[in-house]
Amino acid sequence: MGQLDVSLSRANLIESGSHIRKISSMMLPDNQSLATTTLSALFYAAASTDPTPGGGCVSAACGYLAIALLLKSIRISARKQGTDATYEAVEQKLLELSAKLLAFAQADSDSFGAYMQALRLPKGTPSEAAARKQALSRLLSKPQKRLWTF
Repeated sequence: MGQLDVSLSRANLIESGSHIRKISSMMLPDNQSLATTTLSALFYAAASTDPTPGGGCVSAACGYLAIALLLKSIRISARKQGTDATYEAVEQKLLELSAKLLAFAQADSDSFGAYMQALRLPKGTPSEAAARKQALSRLLSKPQKRLWTF
């Protein structure tokens, strides 16, 4: 079992709100995949004043971890009960759902981050305002891949 990375102390968070932002951007770069992010890095990034990761991402990550507990209980039960095709089928479905949740967490963070970047585009001149509007329109009109199938 791996040890949880808790190298950042609560004192690091108390200094100032801008320091929290520094910690989160240092620990969770824009291009980093959530699949390779430590739990503590996700925590500090979510606690920062940065717009991402936000509620959708964190909720999906919680669901992802909840599936780990379901898998644990299924695997313990399967070990005690012997081989049963039902356990294997349920395990496979849960693994598929966990992959979707992780993809949703990443997609939520990425898409909202891109939206926030587009909002920060300059709008001082008519051409800047038009470019900003076009960027926002392009982001908002992008069809979202459906991750859920129940």
